[in-house]
Amino acid sequence: MDRTEKTTLEKIITAYFNVESDNIDDLATWVKHTHLPSATSEIAEFKTQLREALDRPGIITPEIYERCTDNDEFETQDGIQARLQMTWDACFG
Repeated sequence: MDRTEKTTLEKIITAYFNVESDNIDDLATWVKHTHLPSATSEIAEFKTQLREALDRPGIITPEIYERCTDNDEFETQDGIQARLQMTWDACFG
């Protein structure tokens, strides 16, 4: 399946986990301290999509992660799932 539009989760992965600015702390700060109505709906969508990606491995594959970040650090689905869990813990745990 080839989609032209990225999901909110993919957009956030692109913005916060690319090879040049991989910073989970900045993402967690944005999630926890942003209260603008436009951002709150994006955060809610991100939370829903991240939870779904954790519950259903394969939504964010190593290939999707690499395409979003130009980072080939995670070659296995287990590595991606661990990264997504770390993201959940930092942002919502």
